[in-house]
Amino acid sequence: LGWPKEDDGALNGIYANATMAGHPSFPALLDKLVTHGMNALVIDVKDVTGYFTYPSKIPLAVEIKANKHTTISSFNRLVRFAHARGIRVVARVTCFRDENLGPQRHDLAVQKRGGGAHVAPSKIIDWLDPANPGVHDYLLASVDEALDAGADEIQLDYVRYPTEGVWDADFHLAERGLTPVSVITGF
Repeated sequence: LGWPKEDDGALNGIYANATMAGHPSFPALLDKLVTHGMNALVIDVKDVTGYFTYPSKIPLAVEIKANKHTTISSFNRLVRFAHARGIRVVARVTCFRDENLGPQRHDLAVQKRGGGAHVAPSKIIDWLDPANPGVHDYLLASVDEALDAGADEIQLDYVRYPTEGVWDADFHLAERGLTPVSVITGF
């Protein structure tokens, strides 16, 4: 829809979680937004659990069953419903925190000192390696899929390194001549 031209050009809206967006009353929620002068909706595409809210066609998402808990049958249709009411869709993609992919693909997760991926119950495995090109490809594919569905804006969340439980984490930055800042800004 582009940027709003009416009023002051501001976006005003709410965040709707996957349960709200997949509920039969969702069209009525969109109507309430319009009634209250709102013009934006932030909706998860992929949240911290690592699951997609709709049936993603990204090969890795299909492989790791990241579609296991979808509540939205079609993200394209959700966008069309919102756009028909003049509501812009902001697709939220949780990036490096992912509680599904890391435990299944240790090669993509943050590694522990001395080699190897963490195993449960370590919280560090819930984080993907921000310097891993395969992780970047996966996240950018989720952005592309949301844009292809018609999302007006992308909100990248958890674009950072983990900060808790990292006492034995090895980010392998020094040997690659990287710093956390260079990795995040490079992404």
